[in-house]
Amino acid sequence: MTLRLAGNDVVDLGDPANEGAHRRARFVARVCGERERAALATTDDPAGLLWSFFAAKEAAFKVASKLGPRPVFAHQRFLVDPSLTSVQHGDDVFRLSVEREGDRVHAVAWTCGEPPLAVAASVSAGDDLGIAARRLLVTSLARSFRCSPAMLAIVRDYAPDAWDNLGPPRLLRYGTPVDVDVSLSHDGRFVAFAACLATAAPARAPSNRTQSATNGPHVL
Repeated sequence: MTLRLAGNDVVDLGDPANEGAHRRARFVARVCGERERAALATTDDPAGLLWSFFAAKEAAFKVASKLGPRPVFAHQRFLVDPSLTSVQHGDDVFRLSVEREGDRVHAVAWTCGEPPLAVAASVSAGDDLGIAARRLLVTSLARSFRCSPAMLAIVRDYAPDAWDNLGPPRLLRYGTPVDVDVSLSHDGRFVAFAACLATAAPARAPSNRTQSATNGPHVL
């Protein structure tokens, strides 16, 4: 069996930076492959479908990065089925769920098994989006674990090949790693997470992120 891993991405369609993207030919060509562009040409909601494709690719990239080695992120290399039920990257095919509610698109990709727990929420103006996303994750999982949110923490290990030198988020309980793969995302007015609440033994090990003695886990 393969390791149950998840990635997610949330998009605020109402964010000024995202509005009208479906009318920008260069952006569409950079993000979408031929089959995806054909679907955009026939849909009644090109903005929603474009950002659904985009979020699906971002979510799948997060999963692929955990499998290692970290791939070069070229959106066109992640092929989204027009039904929005799967994403293919090379030989890997990830399952996919895309939820659209108003201006919010939330995509979740995962390797196998049942869909991960996935939650998205709005935030107030001025909120720190990173803190709000972690709070949403910790508060939700604390209910599942029947413990105080104060007993849970999110950390990211040093990863020199990542753009921010930090690897994917990991969940700790009482300072001990928990066998739950998690993913976080935020954009505009929204934050979201995905979490695989049960995992199985890996068919191939996740990438070994080098961690130096002076660059320990970064507690978020």
